[in-house]
Amino acid sequence: MLLTVIDATGAPQTLVANAQGPVTDASGPIAAANVSQDVVVADATRSGFLFQNVSDTAMTVGDGTDATLAGAFAVAPGAYWPPAGYPAPVGSVTVACATLGKVFTAKSW
Repeated sequence: MLLTVIDATGAPQTLVANAQGPVTDASGPIAAANVSQDVVVADATRSGFLFQNVSDTAMTVGDGTDATLAGAFAVAPGAYWPPAGYPAPVGSVTVACATLGKVFTAKSW
């Protein structure tokens, strides 16, 4: 399947993803500043996940943990998570940002 995302320069890029099922859009805004919120809930059958910080403010992503805790991944503006080669997260994925209303794009399959 083909997924179109916007890179850090604002240009559209097409990614190829091998998927077994439909793509679910989990994109959205930050609901509260400095508070971890669910992007997707745990799903043992998940075969892929992609998160992009499309805002101008850094975000943190938690893989099975609270995104405000130590061990969360820093995702710079325009950057993606997970990095190439990282296994599809089957636990919950959470996000946090210091600024209310900043947006992210997230897809799971």
